[in-house]
Amino acid sequence: PFMPYYFESILLKDKITKYIYICLTSNDCIPSAINKWNNELSNVLVDDLCVYDVFNVCFRTTSDSSVNWLQYRILHRILPVKYYLKKINITSDDSCTFCNENSETIQHVFVKCKKTLPLWNALSACLYEKCSKRVGFNISNIIFGEYPLNGANKALNCIILYTKQYIFFCLKQNRVPVFLGLYNYLHLRYKIEKSAYLYKMENEKFEKIWSTWSGFFTTGSFNDTS
Repeated sequence: PFMPYYFESILLKDKITKYIYICLTSNDCIPSAINKWNNELSNVLVDDLCVYDVFNVCFRTTSDSSVNWLQYRILHRILPVKYYLKKINITSDDSCTFCNENSETIQHVFVKCKKTLPLWNALSACLYEKCSKRVGFNISNIIFGEYPLNGANKALNCIILYTKQYIFFCLKQNRVPVFLGLYNYLHLRYKIEKSAYLYKMENEKFEKIWSTWSGFFTTGSFNDTS
């Protein structure tokens, strides 16, 4: 039977699926969304984003698929904030749910909104007070995390990811995020992460990752941070 020439190189191979996989992964491909982030934040980022690094933070910080999915949509700029929903004709109003003053973009919701910016400032102050860690949150590490991912910043990336998840939950529930709510949410996620490691009998690995950050949840009370 007739075989199109562009199929011959594939169908005549012994292991077709392996050959297709090699073809698909042999060339580095930069998602268009990453190029847009590079252009949009060109005055903030020192170097262009490394695709491998930012997606490593997305998928290897935690095995929690809900927060992986949130970060994946942020990276691909498809998170359903009002700016995006207006762009795809789902809504006609793109004003911020929190402040009702600016367009509800990903950057605005998580970094620039006057209702969420104090949250990052309070988190930074609390981390310093309870863990003696100086963390300056900025548009780069809030949106993309601390990269490249390693054992020293894995716990911090977990905190950043779940802070964004808390903010997004508040956005969808039409309520302003507050630090007490964030602190309790982070504490809950910390206990769930610990349980997941214990279930896999990796408690030593968990302690190594969180050793210098666990004081955030165990030292003193929330009222001590005010």
